[in-house]
Amino acid sequence: MADDARQSRRQFLKGTGSIAAAAAIAGCSGGDGGSTPTEGGGGGSTPMEDGDGESDDMTAEPTETTSDSTAESGGDAPMYRLVTATMDNFDPIASTSADASAIIEQVFDPLIDTINAELPAEPVLAEDYEITNDGKTYTFQLKEGVQFHNGDELTAQDVEYSWRRLSDSPNTRRSGYFLNSLGIDYETDDNGEYVDGSVAVEAVDDYTFEMTLSRPYAWAAEILGYKSFSVIPEGIVGDLEGYEGEMSQDEFATENPVGAGPFEFDHWESGTEVEVHTFEDYHGETASIGGVHWQVITDSNAAYNYSMNQNADAISMPTSQFDSSKVSIEEEDDLGRQIGTYGPLRNDETADYLVVPDLSTYFIGFNTDNVEKPARQATAHVITQAGLNENVYKGLHIPAFHVTPEPIYPGGVEAAEQHARDNYPYGYNEPQIDAARQVMEDAGYGENNRYSFSIYTTDNSTQQQMLGRIRDKLATAHIDLNIEVSPFSTWWAQQKEGDYDAMLFSWGMGWSDPANILALNYPPNADSSVEDTMVGTNWSDTEAAQQAMEAYETYQNNARATEEAAQVREEAVNTMEEAIWEDVPMTTLIYFTSRRYTYDWVDVPKYGTVGGQQYNQVEIDADAQPD
Repeated sequence: MADDARQSRRQFLKGTGSIAAAAAIAGCSGGDGGSTPTEGGGGGSTPMEDGDGESDDMTAEPTETTSDSTAESGGDAPMYRLVTATMDNFDPIASTSADASAIIEQVFDPLIDTINAELPAEPVLAEDYEITNDGKTYTFQLKEGVQFHNGDELTAQDVEYSWRRLSDSPNTRRSGYFLNSLGIDYETDDNGEYVDGSVAVEAVDDYTFEMTLSRPYAWAAEILGYKSFSVIPEGIVGDLEGYEGEMSQDEFATENPVGAGPFEFDHWESGTEVEVHTFEDYHGETASIGGVHWQVITDSNAAYNYSMNQNADAISMPTSQFDSSKVSIEEEDDLGRQIGTYGPLRNDETADYLVVPDLSTYFIGFNTDNVEKPARQATAHVITQAGLNENVYKGLHIPAFHVTPEPIYPGGVEAAEQHARDNYPYGYNEPQIDAARQVMEDAGYGENNRYSFSIYTTDNSTQQQMLGRIRDKLATAHIDLNIEVSPFSTWWAQQKEGDYDAMLFSWGMGWSDPANILALNYPPNADSSVEDTMVGTNWSDTEAAQQAMEAYETYQNNARATEEAAQVREEAVNTMEEAIWEDVPMTTLIYFTSRRYTYDWVDVPKYGTVGGQQYNQVEIDADAQPD
């Protein structure tokens, strides 16, 4: 494949997901006060810490909030009260915080979105849209009479301005979603660099908007639901050539954000609280609550105490406080979501409980140049995914056998589980110590000729407990595993340079295209000598690697939203997953889940795995909600 094509695929990879030291998320049982789905995360907000520590004050007195439980402009309508770990700014093209995204999406609307994070994407500001036969040009018919919070009426010119800000504003930090992931058509200069102002978007008339992609892409509608594509009034910010602006970008981002969402900005005190109020002239379903209030609390145990004192309507639950014996599951739906109750809590209340599979996979990545294939296979043999989940993670997550998360595996959760049960070669939920020992002995190793390699992780007790279990099992298979603990900055530098034998990784996906994570195993992307490599496994030059490369390219070349293309992609995913099993450039551990715990005076719709959730459908029993 040509170098420019490989570079294009690397750019695509950079926009599709996010990598992290697993310490950042592996030990947390809840994110913000509601564990709502967020942009790029597919079902859980950024955790505040790993939750291993105990609270310093488990009997704290109720905490005073600076906001009354009813909205000033909403009469007797109660506020939905939550906790967030952070808030950076309100500008949809400038904010990069997952926690902030859960707040931003209350104020702004895109053209189309995944309602309650459930597929398929549906029109929001658009009335309808059409796609040309070649799958490249999208024509949107906008709703008429939609008002922004400042009273302006929505037009197609507002959409064009908003999307040009996304690609051209000096303040944008999300242009990669537009130029690379979505694949909007644009012009390049002699060096192949993007030419400002050249994105193929156009206001055809006041209520017709058109965009053209460089390639057909079946997941375009999901990407357009990202809050980066939210629509704001034309010219309101003076950071785009040709517009003086009504306000500076800083004022818009921190003091006066104007959108067309179900809630309008009220106030934000950095590090303290954020509040939005119901927009009575909303074009969709007007909220019955007065608004939403977030208390900013960075420490997970402090957030837990705050919610135990019933200052929040949803409960922040650190892993250290989770007790599986208090879970009662009443239903599991076809999306793999579990619905039930949790309790009694420390305050004797019982919470409504929702578990949602995230689009994220936790795995060990191997530098195949440094760790021999028999040792990688032996590691896969000794790992019991279900055992690790139960014994280390309190059963909070889902055993993982594929790189592709189950909710988006071709054919769905049942198809993924059946494929793993029938084909996983290293023991489906059972340790294969004898097989691990045999593969090492077949490679010439034994008690007098032991093999050794190192695995690098950050300073996280949960991870070290898990790796200790794997180390003990590998010891019986003639392998000495060294666990190397380092600060995150060191871990990150080693990962970027490919300077490791093995590492713990997690990869969170922004939308439901399996290529988001399978791209990590496309051999040209695995070269650690290339700048910006995500997981430098250096997997290449084997029959299985060649199969994976061909399957990935077949997948990418069949990106149309047709049944025929979907069938080709399904076969390609199975081929890639089986090639990964054969050579083990990575071995999977668990799929993460997010959980929401809400008090029984709150009724919040379930959410899915893709996108975020707006709160205009939340209902609160004001008589039961504590003051």
